[in-house]
Amino acid sequence: MFLTVIAVTTLLSGCSFGTIEEQKTGDVTYEIVKKEEIPEQLKEEIKEAGKKEMWISYADTGKEETYLYVVRGYGTQQTTGYSIEVNACYETVDTVVIRTTLQGPEKKEKIHKKKTYPYIVIKMPYTEKQIIYE
Repeated sequence: MFLTVIAVTTLLSGCSFGTIEEQKTGDVTYEIVKKEEIPEQLKEEIKEAGKKEMWISYADTGKEETYLYVVRGYGTQQTTGYSIEVNACYETVDTVVIRTTLQGPEKKEKIHKKKTYPYIVIKMPYTEKQIIYE
């Protein structure tokens, strides 16, 4: 009986080790990057990812400050008119969480039957934390 209690206690207490803390600790300051302002090497990575969904993190250390660029692409869409909205960008103890949504064409918007590959590039202060895409 005593060994069973120790085993159960050990199993229950062991469940909390190695978990990622998900409670928000603060917002992350970020900006949406225009295509002409994307670093050249990152443009190449985006081009290589091509038409597939993509999740890219890129550190730019070429200037006085180091920035982290985060890319979220939604792959091939069959028409024009798509956009991407950043719903959240915040820190937890261990991570940076970025939540985006692909927005379809507006009902009043004129769309063309042409394949598009929407993506968004977000620039933020550099961090070593893991990036979580939602």
